[in-house]
Amino acid sequence: MSRKRDMSSDISHDERIAELSESEQGYLAVALYMMAIPQADDWGRLPGSPREFKMLVCPGFDTPKQEIDAVLSEIARLGLWDRYEVGDKQYIAFPPDAWFKRQSYINISKRTNDKGSLYPPNQQFLEYSASQTAENGKEQQASAENGKEQHYTRVSPTPSPTPSPTPSPTPSVREDPPNPPGGGTAPAEPECTVVSHATPEQEPVKVRSSLLLRFDAFYGAYPKKKHPADAEKAWVKLKPDADMLAAMLAALDWQKCSRAWTKDGGAFIPHPATYLNAGAWRDEPEPDARSPATGGVPIVTQPFRSRFPKSDAALAKPSLALAKPSPALAEGAAQ
Repeated sequence: MSRKRDMSSDISHDERIAELSESEQGYLAVALYMMAIPQADDWGRLPGSPREFKMLVCPGFDTPKQEIDAVLSEIARLGLWDRYEVGDKQYIAFPPDAWFKRQSYINISKRTNDKGSLYPPNQQFLEYSASQTAENGKEQQASAENGKEQHYTRVSPTPSPTPSPTPSPTPSVREDPPNPPGGGTAPAEPECTVVSHATPEQEPVKVRSSLLLRFDAFYGAYPKKKHPADAEKAWVKLKPDADMLAAMLAALDWQKCSRAWTKDGGAFIPHPATYLNAGAWRDEPEPDARSPATGGVPIVTQPFRSRFPKSDAALAKPSLALAKPSPALAEGAAQ
């Protein structure tokens, strides 16, 4: 039993209510009908015998059972509820479609499951429940079919050649973690990807990590574009930071002008993966290497002081003290 039920203002314009008020029981019938609504359970059911109905709905009314029985039958005749028997007992049930429409707050599962009711169902509820079950099955099937059409696409290994027609959110690029104390290298930095629902017209955008952005700078400056996948693997394994990248780019400046790399149209330039694995950016410049940074002048022919710091240049000068003979040697020579 509920202490409160929803009631629509449409009841004031219901022709059956008007006809009920004109019956022999008059406004008593209307009053008992409206008083029965909050006394029904969540399935719109309540006892249908005059004695039990009076005890539940109108215990304070001084109304004979015979008159209450006539009211219950008149309301059922007008179709405002169903009065039925199960075994040797009588019950009342409001039409389930109208009941659940008005009492919309009741859990939807109760439209097909009445295990919590104290009163047995009538034929109207059984038919209503079967129709609700069939309707729910169709909705679930339609939902499953719609789910199949939606796909969750992961970013492809290579970026789309066609730019996205609409801007996509770009996550901030984080810096590489510093090398751990005591030597060694930091853990490999995973590539940052963006996963989104994609359509054939709009491909997802791939965002590269700072480590791979530095690889792009190195590979763009390297004169031989061969096996980029192998070069990227070597780069990720090496994990160069910004300083190492600067050293590589500086070395490439003179290596691209060296005799070994310019011979036979660059036939002897190593592949970028080989260059990285061998640590070739640490090689010493060749005597004939010319760097664009020096205006094409060979490095070894640059002015002496530009190639050595002042302290080194001072050390390189011949010592005048060694050119003077010692006093003993000078005295012996005089004799």
